Amino acid sequence: MIQKQTSSLEHYTAQIDLLLNRALQKIDQLHWITLSSVQVKGGESFPDARTVVLRKILKNRELVFYTDKRSPKVTQFERNKNAVALLYDRTAQMQLRIKGTIEIDTQSALYENARDQIPNQAKVNYNTLLAPGSALLNENPDRTDEVIHFALVRFHPHTFDLLHLTPEGGIRIKAKNTDDGMLSDARWLVP
Repeated sequence: MIQKQTSSLEHYTAQIDLLLNRALQKIDQLHWITLSSVQVKGGESFPDARTVVLRKILKNRELVFYTDKRSPKVTQFERNKNAVALLYDRTAQMQLRIKGTIEIDTQSALYENARDQIPNQAKVNYNTLLAPGSALLNENPDRTDEVIHFALVRFHPHTFDLLHLTPEGGIRIKAKNTDDGMLSDARWLVP
């Protein structure tokens, strides 16, 4: 027999921020997020996904990631700003799917601060002479001494969809993110 759900809508809405805050922790499995975009090739559109590291969450729930500004995802987001981020906590069996839009940032104070704080061992991710995905003759790409290809990927969420898998059945909610970072219009969904 399926038990009646006992958790409130407020409880599950609060889980959204709990999962996001855990994702900032480097030791947590949620720190690595799947970020999806749309790739257009030969007039056809295809989903494209990659794992990114969450670097920062701003007060309005904006997620910040780092990238090489020559990477294919940057071109994809310049053509189509729509994106989906996916977090999955396998222990709690909670999936958080976030829909929103992307902004590529190479000029703001946030960008300047992040670029100046890149750890030395991570600078190699942004100083190759060739763009990410370029063919190489061996495993070692040529590099410069400067971090010149760094950019921020700023994810502006507009919808959160949380699915909790339980032995009694799935529980699912959807909530909208307002411009000032409030969750609104939370409602139950069929899992």
